[in-house]
Amino acid sequence: MTAILLGAAKTGSDAGATSYRAFLWFGALALVLLFLLQGIRMLKGGLFSVNFSRVFGLTLIASLAVALVFATGISDDAKTGAFTLLGTIAGYLAGSKPSQGASGETLL
Repeated sequence: MTAILLGAAKTGSDAGATSYRAFLWFGALALVLLFLLQGIRMLKGGLFSVNFSRVFGLTLIASLAVALVFATGISDDAKTGAFTLLGTIAGYLAGSKPSQGASGETLL
């Protein structure tokens, strides 16, 4: 069942392309929904959220990693370096704490 969902059951040059496109569409949809939710929050008088930046960045990194997995024509050494960089950025985003301003508000 998992092999069919991931597109491994297909043959030919388009094998796995369906799952690749599905992951990218899901990532794009998630990014658009995040923008809409943040826009609605700001229209209702809310402030810009630091958590929005983190979630947006992590979603973008995940989408880029999926695109890199299915990319052809890139050597394994180049992919290893790219995954290392993406992992470093994701670790920073997930582990960093927001700085506090003088009055206690969270700064971006």
